[in-house]
Amino acid sequence: MSWNSKKSAAQTPSYAEIVAKNYGVYTKAQQKTLQNSKVLVVGVGGDGGWVAHFLGRIGVGNITIVDNDTVEPSNINRQCFATVPGIGKKKVGIGRQMINDINPNIKVKAYDLHVSEKNAHKIIQGHDIVVQCFDDWLSRIIIHRTARKMKIPVVSQTGRPPFRLWITSFFPESPDFEKVMNMPTRNLSIDELKKKQRFAKTMGSKTCCYVWRV
Repeated sequence: MSWNSKKSAAQTPSYAEIVAKNYGVYTKAQQKTLQNSKVLVVGVGGDGGWVAHFLGRIGVGNITIVDNDTVEPSNINRQCFATVPGIGKKKVGIGRQMINDINPNIKVKAYDLHVSEKNAHKIIQGHDIVVQCFDDWLSRIIIHRTARKMKIPVVSQTGRPPFRLWITSFFPESPDFEKVMNMPTRNLSIDELKKKQRFAKTMGSKTCCYVWRV
């Protein structure tokens, strides 16, 4: 049965039926907490797609996914939402459909956008927890700073083959992301960071030209 196929209401299993095998791992009270939770996943590529997928399978009742990327052939070997029929389509659109097909009883919101200082508060507002899966460092900083001001915890992770992987939770009362990562950005505004990012790109291009000359 394809992901886009429609099932009648009579054929759709209930939330309780879908999560029945969770009991023993989770208590009924814990499962109810999952059902009532609102989780935001920013970035649904190689890592975030699988996070959102499994959140749907365990029965998190409200999932929001954010990404502005489209599926490319090179994504297919590792990304949950990347399929051959999906090439050229938005990852969040495919992700929403897939999660809804896994459990039609949960609510999935999908936003095709890039996180910025202007929209971060609106994106995060109303969620119980944020899962940060971007590979863009500026967006990571924006998400962490904004969530901290809003007193919303963030689970942050990154991974690069073959062995580098870290997963960390950041609470409003704990040391912040930039301190833990020992980043020289803590006292810089987002505008200052953008300028430095542009400067780094300029220096990179100039260095490339110099290498060509040598």
